[in-house]
Amino acid sequence: MKEIEWSIFIPVAVACIAAGAALWGAWTANQAHAANRRLAQEMKIAEFRQAWLDRLRTRLADFLALMTILYQDTDAPTDEQKRQRAQQLSLCLHEIMMMLNMDDPNSVDLLREIRSFRRELLDGSDEASSAKIVELSQAILNRGWDRIKEDIRTKGGGSR
Repeated sequence: MKEIEWSIFIPVAVACIAAGAALWGAWTANQAHAANRRLAQEMKIAEFRQAWLDRLRTRLADFLALMTILYQDTDAPTDEQKRQRAQQLSLCLHEIMMMLNMDDPNSVDLLREIRSFRRELLDGSDEASSAKIVELSQAILNRGWDRIKEDIRTKGGGSR
């Protein structure tokens, strides 16, 4: 009778080990898939942030160029050209405003400087300078870039 017990025990033990190994393999594969999915999501967010930074940089440069052209152009543009440039400038400014985080003190300061710069140009001031706008813009863009790099390092598994 004891031979019968062992002959049943060995296949049952092997089946249990195989089932355990299969469950452990499935759990491990599921964990790896979840980690890969999180990594892919974080990388996509980093791509979106990079696109946002690129767009903000472009719009800030466009804004400064339009301000210079609109208010310091010596070629005496026509009224229609002035209207088109003012419209482009307004669109550009509003897009910048919508892209900025108003909880960030640099963003608030940047908008204040933009308004001040515009006011100085409208008044015909020769002292108008975009240096502070550029400085604040660079601070915002650099902080955004640092955040992307940090996200990639910490969530992307890269080394520091």
